[in-house]
Amino acid sequence: MFRIRYIALALVALVFEGCTCCAYLNHMFNAERLYDEATEMRTARLDSIPDETESLPGSEERMKYDKVIEKGSRVLERFPKNKKRTAEAVFLIGESFRHKGEWAKAITKYDEYERYFADYDSMRAVEYQRAYCLYRNNEFNISRFALEPVISDKAHPYYFQGLNLLSLLDEKSEFPDQAIAALEAVLADTSGTPFMRGKAHFRLAGLYFKKENWDKAREHYKAKEIDLLNVRERQTAGEQAAECLANKKEYLKAADEFKALYKNPEYENRQAFYLVRIGEVMLAAERNADAFIVLQKVNSDYPRTEFASRSYYNLGNYEQTKTMNYEQAIVYYDSSFISRTISEYGRKSRDLRDALKRLLALRSKNDEERDSIPNVKNFFANEFQIAELFLFKLSEVDSAVKRLDAIIEANPDDTARVMRATYARAFIYDEFKGDEDKAEELYKEIIEKYPNTEYAKQA
Repeated sequence: MFRIRYIALALVALVFEGCTCCAYLNHMFNAERLYDEATEMRTARLDSIPDETESLPGSEERMKYDKVIEKGSRVLERFPKNKKRTAEAVFLIGESFRHKGEWAKAITKYDEYERYFADYDSMRAVEYQRAYCLYRNNEFNISRFALEPVISDKAHPYYFQGLNLLSLLDEKSEFPDQAIAALEAVLADTSGTPFMRGKAHFRLAGLYFKKENWDKAREHYKAKEIDLLNVRERQTAGEQAAECLANKKEYLKAADEFKALYKNPEYENRQAFYLVRIGEVMLAAERNADAFIVLQKVNSDYPRTEFASRSYYNLGNYEQTKTMNYEQAIVYYDSSFISRTISEYGRKSRDLRDALKRLLALRSKNDEERDSIPNVKNFFANEFQIAELFLFKLSEVDSAVKRLDAIIEANPDDTARVMRATYARAFIYDEFKGDEDKAEELYKEIIEKYPNTEYAKQA
C-alpha cells in the first residue's frame, strides 16, 4: 500500500514537472514567435526609412515587443534558477526595449545579462548593443568605455559596427578627425564586408563634406561600394557628389551630374529639386539662357510649390544683382512669394520685394527733387536710406559703398554728411567685406579729420 502511494505521488510530481516545462516552452515559444514577427516588421520599416534614428516602431510593432517583454518577464518570475532559460529571456527583453527606443531600460537589461550570464552566447551582442544604447541615451563617455571590448578585438562579431559607433561618438565629442580615423580603419581592414565598407564610405564622405574637403568627400561618395547601399543613401551620395563639384566651381560638370540624377527612375521623387539645382548651377556658370529655360520649366511643371518659389527667387536674384532690373526682379520675387508664402524662399522674396519697392520709391523721390527746387536735406536723407537698403535688406554691399562714395563726393564741404558716410563706409569694409586694411585706413581718416567727435570715438 505504501509503495502504491509513493508511486502515485511520484507520477503526480512527474506530471507537474512536465506541466512546468510546458509552461516554459509555451512562454518562450510565444516570445520568440512574437519577436520574429516584430523583426520582420522592423526590417520592412527600415527598408523604407533606413536611418534608425529617424524611424520609430508603429503601434502594432510596439505591441509585439511589449508582448515579448511580458512573456519574458513571466519566464524570469517562474524559472529564476534556470540560467539557460532566464538568459534567453533577459536578452529578448533587452532587445525589445532597444527596438522600442527605450534606451535606459535596455541598458538595465544588458547590464543584468552581463552580471549573471556573461558566459552565454549572446554576450558578444550585448557588449555592442549596450554601448549603442548608451550612445542613443546621450551617455557618450560611458558608451565609449563600454565599447572598448568590442573594438579591441578584431575577431569580435561586432568589430566593424563598433568602429562605426566610435566614429559617431567622436563626432559627438566634436573630434571629426578622430571619427575619420575610426572609419578609415574600417576601410583599411580587408576583412570587412562590402556592405560595411559602403557604409563607411558614406559616413566618411559626410565628414569630409562638413570639413569642406570636397575632393575627399567626392571620392568617398563615388566609391563602388556605395552601390550596395539602399536607394535613399545612394541618392544622397549622388546629390552630395554633385554638390562637391558645385562647391569646387565646376558648375557644368555639376549640372551634368544633376541631369543624370533627374533621369534616374529610382530618384523620380526628387526631379523638381534636381531641375532647380540644374538651373542654379547653370546661372553660376553664366549659362543664363539655359538656366532660365530650366527654371521656367520648374515654374510650369510644379506651380505653387516650394520648388517654384525657389525657382522664381533665383530669377529675381539674377535680375536684381546682375542686370539691375529691379522692376523685373520685383515681379519674380512676387511670384516666388505667391507660389509658396510659408517657404523659406517665399519669405525671403517677400522681404526683398518690399525692400526693392522702397528703394524705387526713394529713387523716384530724389529724381523729383532734381527736377524741381531741391530740398538738400531730404535728398541726402533718402540717399542714406538707399545705401542702408542695399546693405541690410538687399545684401548688395558694393552698391551700398558706391552710394556712400557718391554722397561724399557730392558734399565736400558738409562735414556732418561726409563724416557719417565715411564712418558707414569704414564699417562696411570692416564688418561686411572683411577688408581690415581698408577699414583701418578709413577709421584713421575719421580720427585725424574729426578728432573731437562721436564718430572719432567710435572709430
